[in-house]
Amino acid sequence: MTGAQQSDDPICPVSDGVIVGIVWAYAAAFVVFGLLVDGVGPVLRGLGEIVTTRDALLTDYFGSGIGAGCVNAGLLTLGAAVVYHRAGAKITAAVACLFLVLGFGPGRSVRSTCW
Repeated sequence: MTGAQQSDDPICPVSDGVIVGIVWAYAAAFVVFGLLVDGVGPVLRGLGEIVTTRDALLTDYFGSGIGAGCVNAGLLTLGAAVVYHRAGAKITAAVACLFLVLGFGPGRSVRSTCW
């Protein structure tokens, strides 16, 4: 088929529902991974520490445990995806934002000593 010829098949864009499903699957994978790595007890203690500790921008949530950091990132992303979905926002434009939440949820890889 040459560049001038066109296919009879229309281009089918991916729906917002499929994209949200993919983002939810990634976020859920982080939650499941975090629970598998550390277990429920340490993850809950780590999440409690993350929520109650006064933190600066450079605080490392992995310092509370890898599992807690991953569960924190997954839950934040799931929450953001629910907000986007309930608001009726075009999710195709928001995918980068959702993955930024997922990427920055666990914090830095080196614990900061500055407050």
